Amino acid sequence: MLRCCDNAMRTNLGRRLKLRCAEVLGMLGAVDPARMPVTMPLPESLCEHRLEGTLTLQVQLVTRHLVRLLETTDNISTLDFATYAIQTLLQTHTAERIAEDSGGGDGGNGRSGTRDDWLTSLSPELQSVLRSSRALAQAGVSMEQLSLLMPGVDADGREGGLFGALRPHVQLVVRPYLTSRFTLEDLVSRAAGEAQGVIFGRGRHSYRRWLELWLKSLSRRVAGPHQRAFSAVTSVLKWDLPLMTFLLPHAVHNIIAYGSASDVAGVRDEVHALLESCREAADGSMPPAPVPEHELYLQTLFTLLDVLGRWVKDMQDTVGTLRALEAGIARQKQMQRNAQIEPAEVPLPAYLTRVADFLDGIPTRSLAQAASRCGAHARALQYFETYVRAENGGAMNPAAHVSVVYKPDQVSFLLEVYGQLEEPDGLSGLVRLRQGGLTRSDQILVAEKAGSWGEALTLYEHQLCTAQAAGEPAAAAAAATSISVNTFAGAGSASGSGRLGGSGPLAVVAGIGGGGGAGGGGLSVLEQGHLRCLLQVGHLQALLQQVDGLLARRAAPLARTQAAALGVAASWRLGSWRVLEEYLGVAEVPSAGGSALGPQDHLDVCVGRLLLGLHAGKFEDVRAGLVAARADIMAILPAISQESYVRAYPSVARLHMLQEVHDALTLMQERQGSGTSAGASGTQQLNQRFRWRERLAATQASLAIQEPLLSLRRQLADLLGLPGEAGLLWLQHSKLCRATGHPEAASTAALHALARDVPGAVLEHAKLLWHTDQQQRAVEELQAALTPLCEAARHPRGDTDRTLHARIALKVATWTAKQGQLGYSELKKLYEDAIRMDDTWEKGYFQYARYLDQLHGDAKLRQTQLKDGGVKSTKATDRLNGRARVALGEERAYYEYLPDILTNYGRAVSDTRRHALHALPRILTLYCDFGMDRVGRRQVLTKERVVTSQVINLMKTLSGSVPTGAWLAVLPQLISRICHPCQDVSDVIQRILVLVTEAYPHQALWSLAAVCKSQVPARRAAASNVIAAAQRKCASEATRRLFDQFAKLAEHLIKLCHWAPPQQRQSVKIISAAQEFGALIKLLPVQVMVPVQDAFVSPMPPVTGATGATAADPGPGLVTLTALEDNVLVMPSLQKPKKITFRGSDGELYPFLAKPKDDLRKDYRLMDFASMLNSLFNKHAASRRRNLRMRTYAVLPLTEDCGILQWVNNLNAFKAACEEVYIAEGLYKRREFTMSTKKLYDSWPEGHSRAQLLDRVLVQLPPRMHRWFLAKFPGPATWLQARLNFTRTNAVWCMVGHMLGLGDRHGENVLIDTASGDTMHVDFGCLFDKGLVLEVPEMVPFRLTQNIVDSFGVSGVEGVFRKCAEITLQVLRQHKDVFMTCAETFLYDPLVDWTKAKPGGLDSAEVENPAAKDALATIQGRLSGTLLGVLSQPSMPLSVQGQAQRLIGEAADKEKLGSMYIWWMPWM
Repeated sequence: MLRCCDNAMRTNLGRRLKLRCAEVLGMLGAVDPARMPVTMPLPESLCEHRLEGTLTLQVQLVTRHLVRLLETTDNISTLDFATYAIQTLLQTHTAERIAEDSGGGDGGNGRSGTRDDWLTSLSPELQSVLRSSRALAQAGVSMEQLSLLMPGVDADGREGGLFGALRPHVQLVVRPYLTSRFTLEDLVSRAAGEAQGVIFGRGRHSYRRWLELWLKSLSRRVAGPHQRAFSAVTSVLKWDLPLMTFLLPHAVHNIIAYGSASDVAGVRDEVHALLESCREAADGSMPPAPVPEHELYLQTLFTLLDVLGRWVKDMQDTVGTLRALEAGIARQKQMQRNAQIEPAEVPLPAYLTRVADFLDGIPTRSLAQAASRCGAHARALQYFETYVRAENGGAMNPAAHVSVVYKPDQVSFLLEVYGQLEEPDGLSGLVRLRQGGLTRSDQILVAEKAGSWGEALTLYEHQLCTAQAAGEPAAAAAAATSISVNTFAGAGSASGSGRLGGSGPLAVVAGIGGGGGAGGGGLSVLEQGHLRCLLQVGHLQALLQQVDGLLARRAAPLARTQAAALGVAASWRLGSWRVLEEYLGVAEVPSAGGSALGPQDHLDVCVGRLLLGLHAGKFEDVRAGLVAARADIMAILPAISQESYVRAYPSVARLHMLQEVHDALTLMQERQGSGTSAGASGTQQLNQRFRWRERLAATQASLAIQEPLLSLRRQLADLLGLPGEAGLLWLQHSKLCRATGHPEAASTAALHALARDVPGAVLEHAKLLWHTDQQQRAVEELQAALTPLCEAARHPRGDTDRTLHARIALKVATWTAKQGQLGYSELKKLYEDAIRMDDTWEKGYFQYARYLDQLHGDAKLRQTQLKDGGVKSTKATDRLNGRARVALGEERAYYEYLPDILTNYGRAVSDTRRHALHALPRILTLYCDFGMDRVGRRQVLTKERVVTSQVINLMKTLSGSVPTGAWLAVLPQLISRICHPCQDVSDVIQRILVLVTEAYPHQALWSLAAVCKSQVPARRAAASNVIAAAQRKCASEATRRLFDQFAKLAEHLIKLCHWAPPQQRQSVKIISAAQEFGALIKLLPVQVMVPVQDAFVSPMPPVTGATGATAADPGPGLVTLTALEDNVLVMPSLQKPKKITFRGSDGELYPFLAKPKDDLRKDYRLMDFASMLNSLFNKHAASRRRNLRMRTYAVLPLTEDCGILQWVNNLNAFKAACEEVYIAEGLYKRREFTMSTKKLYDSWPEGHSRAQLLDRVLVQLPPRMHRWFLAKFPGPATWLQARLNFTRTNAVWCMVGHMLGLGDRHGENVLIDTASGDTMHVDFGCLFDKGLVLEVPEMVPFRLTQNIVDSFGVSGVEGVFRKCAEITLQVLRQHKDVFMTCAETFLYDPLVDWTKAKPGGLDSAEVENPAAKDALATIQGRLSGTLLGVLSQPSMPLSVQGQAQRLIGEAADKEKLGSMYIWWMPWM
């Protein structure tokens, strides 16, 4: 739809189509970009990829543009000009004319330095290679580079001219114009009357007219064979905007590459005039252009520069390829002649140099200003980071040779841009860059973006008072603070993409607000900021009073318009219709000199006008207003949507709001026609017919997007006569503000909900009190509300009331327990009361179980310590040994808690899987530990026997009552304890495994494969028994056959893994599966699942429970193995791993890596561990907003020394990415650098500073990975998102890896996804601090080298990386019990390196290795912050922030980095 909303034609049909697109986008809703990644295609590349004389441009003109006009236009003039253009193109591009051009050199246009000239300057040997397509393909030249190098004209073009190059269906349309004789009169006079010189800024042309005039001016200067094509379409340009935007890059490229110096200067002047207008508009020296028009101008310029920049990059890559080919030719000659031969020089083409110089001559700082002015904040950041790196010679990077310090104005701009990007993490990092502390503007910006509107309000008032006390006007004070009005747009500016008619972020603002400054009579930025803070905090009446005062004091029309717009925003949110009408009368007065209001103010005025019309019953006016509002949005949406959906999202959110006004209008008209009231059916229609609930849930969960929407819905609900719905919307508003970290606004909204007696408002207000450190008051409020609710609970009105009462009671219980105010018996009653109020609510059982679990853990710790210490008292808390004359509190034995814990955990997962991730691992751990305590004991108390019997019976019950799919989530833990020493425990675990294997045979069989081949006989026998029992219980013959198929498949895959080429074929790269693995080929197809990671994380419904689904027919969701592709790639490494590709039942190809002689069980456990952590991250609000995750892939051990891994496409080793950039810049020659570095390390004196040693290497290789991201992700939005993905996933891997003691993180074990920027790690053999026992011990907790930090952006480790690291640590600590429970799989799973350390370990059923216990103790200490760094130094518990700071400092310490193993490459 975003593509369809383009400005197709300058006709009534085109306008109607755009309005229809607007309606459809509004109906679809503002779907969060994070939920639905929309990848907008990059601007189309230049058609002139091949040599001169090709017809690619002409074919594209006819096929994609002119024929489209013929088929869709309803305008006679457009039809006439389009037919004339087609006729001219066909009749001037015949085979004869093309042959004349080919034989005439440059076509008589005087062009020099063409591709032909450049190619003939190359060496004869290289020219011979270029003439051979086969030689180019063998050299690894890509198809895109082939199109740049292959000479000649299209074959069809030689035979039949342009007509012959067209596709048959296009030929049918254009055939009549081969012989037509249309003429176009007055061409000479028209050309004479067109503008000369710089066009922008003269005559105040519209955007379309400016583009038409500039393109016509360029067309007359185009040289070469394409000149006729441009002349042919000149007359039709003004009728079709897509045609003009398509031709502009081609015309500019032609002129810059081949034109005269004066023509190039003309293009440069036009570009500079456009950029200069941004600076002039920012400092108020000229009236600003209308906002949408100016944004269209700038977006066209950015698209032009993107296309040219991509062409330059492609050509530079091509030259690099040619130089590599030339180097290969020189090596061949050297081998033949046995003499040193230097490769021939491959110079850069002259036309490439001219285009590159032109782009380099455009000031990057000016581009950043222009991008920020038009709301392209990602592009502004991209441009400005490039500028600031060049200006300062680097970035802030503690691991690099030089870490720079930024200038104050540079920090100010970066703060502005990050503020507009709604990226608070980056903002917090940039604040640290400010030398000398925060300025007032910094404090205001940080307070606003952190949601501390009260603090921001105080700062504004202080600034205003200071200005008044000094006798300065507010505008002068604003200029002194150097704050742009964009900063103070609050939520509104973010949703408006910052498209203000006035200041740009980099300019020193002289009191400019919205579209004009105080000097021009407008409000100062301080005044506007103060008013917007009142709006955001919800003090709407106070805002109206301030606006009234400003309107009374200020006479300037601009100031009155700006103040009235803010009054409109407050009055429609309050539903004050009379006041709204008065403010609209002032705000809608047009302001001289352009747009006076920013986009959010425009939206507020528009919404206010529509709501006032609905209130007055002027439905036709509302309908007309909707059309006008949609047309305004569609004037700019096509341009900004070209860049990314993220940038277009605020405009789509406005269309979403307009659609909901349309929904309310529809209901009101229907009600008026039927004469009925809304009543309960109104709410039902809003949520079912118009899907308001689902539409809100799909939007971005930010205050900038959802606050205006919720406020609009409140007023619409009141207008529809639905006060209950309006109250619920206040409650939703409060929850949103609390979740997004805006406590003041949340409190205001909660009080409104309380005033309307909204169910749940009391609980929400109490949560706010608790989160603002008013815990006691929060508990008291809930306790006061609980008594009447308990009375009401006896006669509930429905399930909603029951659940609400239970929620309040449960919250009282949990908060009281955290405060430690009551004893066990009182708290037990509170929890049981909460469960009794709603016995179907799983959370009540879960929270009660966690409370009992905590008591159990504390009691066990004390009682076992007392027991080990030799205390003989039977009363664990009887410190007086029975001599007390009063009754002391007697503690229960720890094992007595177990039945209640297991019962409540089981009830928590009996119906849903919401708490399964926490409850089931804990159930297994408690049961296994209880069984372990019984092993080897001879004397057991009677009370303990009773508890034992209860626990065993409970577990047998739970094994059948808990849904089998829930047990599947803890399958690795079940497998690790399959041979528990306690027979009762082992029986229950194997029983559960049988049930899981029966219901989910595909997942279970892959997971049990390695255990069936275990070297431990007991484990091997247990796994085989589980599979055999599950197979016997299967109801269908097809499912039983699946087990046999899998066993055969596993055997063949094991043979495939261990296959090695014979001695005489050691260098083989590709082998035939049909020849080498014929038995496997014959076995396929099988009904075994394709073992990709998604199939394990989100499995299909169970086989036995799915209606009509069997193993032979597993249903539409499960993909099975059908064939093995014949080509098998043999990797060149020592073990000869092989890349194999299966074809699935869905027809897709699924590649895997078969690895021999490698124990993959640690990798398997870690991937399962990562999947569990991803679930925890998804449950945590802060990590979910940032999409923190660990990229996972399927690891499938088949035996203890081989297995297969899921092949992930688009991965590039971090080391290879670094080398790619260094080689491209000529900084790195692998062999020479390796030898010199090895010599430097070997000769470095013992005891000298290792930091100095590392600096000697860093001087040669400055950080350059930021350039790799710029090259791989050319689009600004995709570049920023890829960098954020890299930084966030890196932070997660660093923190989690440190907790697990993960080492060996050299540059080939850290991979980058070239499609998304995500980091992915491989090879997890060096776990549990094994790096400390290496010959050169690893001294850093994770990899944080200079190029890693360089990829994070100019702020380095500050900001996004640090914040995400802190959030990761917070999540790990918050779920420490789950983390440790899942980590125990490493303790009990007999991994090879641990079992070898214990004599007789292979013969035991379950191994409990002391080294593994020590590793888990270290993990426990790191999670609690008491063991610091890679050496696990004891310490008092550190906060999350303190631990992150310590780890980051240690990882980036150059002394420690210099002590790393040389080929760990700490310089990369």
